[in-house]
Amino acid sequence: MTIRRGPGQADWMDTATRDGEPLPPPLLAKWRWFRSAGTKHRRRYKLAESLAIVAAATIPVASSLRLDPSMAAILGAVVLVATAARTTFQSHENWIEFSGVAYEIEKEVALYLAKVPPYHDDNHLQILTERAEELMTHSRRRWASRRASAVRESSSPKTTG
Repeated sequence: MTIRRGPGQADWMDTATRDGEPLPPPLLAKWRWFRSAGTKHRRRYKLAESLAIVAAATIPVASSLRLDPSMAAILGAVVLVATAARTTFQSHENWIEFSGVAYEIEKEVALYLAKVPPYHDDNHLQILTERAEELMTHSRRRWASRRASAVRESSSPKTTG
């Protein structure tokens, strides 16, 4: 097992080898996608939350300064839009899901590189691929379930009582 990383170099997954063989490129590509998607959704979530918090905190300030009432309305609209975007696009859920899958793949690769069971047999690469695919399949199912649930909730008639 070899892992190299220095300042400004690639991630450890990109340079890891087992018995001189690098990790399979398709596995690395999928891991990169999950890591990148997790990062993208984390940024979106934090941007939407920060925007909503700042706009909400500014509403009482605008009112106390006796600014034009439309200013408070605009700030309220910003809070609403930022919160709706975060909820609609499920940035928080996707951040957690995609980052979690990337970390799970990293864990499996670490076990693979250390040659611990189940990665100590001759079919170690097949086992790694199968376990990574299983992680990704479960993730896709959870994502599809969340999306279907969100669509059902948004299309169901709202009742007030």
